[in-house]
Amino acid sequence: MVERGPWTSLALIRHGPTAWTREKRLQGHTDVPLSAEGRETVSCWRLPSVLSGYQWVSSPLSRATETARLLGAATLWIEPRLKEMSYGEWEGRRLQ
Repeated sequence: MVERGPWTSLALIRHGPTAWTREKRLQGHTDVPLSAEGRETVSCWRLPSVLSGYQWVSSPLSRATETARLLGAATLWIEPRLKEMSYGEWEGRRLQ
């Protein structure tokens, strides 16, 4: 049994790959979904058992919510403040 104490534990998990990840494009607020490769990648991830029973919180972007669902989030709290920052006119542009 793990002694949790009076503090809050937080685990951060980045969303799986999208087409724009592969193309090295800034995603920001643009709702780019997971690619087929991204879904396959996330499906192979295994989370530590200590995280079972944790509350899942996600940005509203589909790449984040789909990642959470693929990892087993039964209940998902959507928090708009977790949305990636907006890059304005730079969204969709390549990093290189």
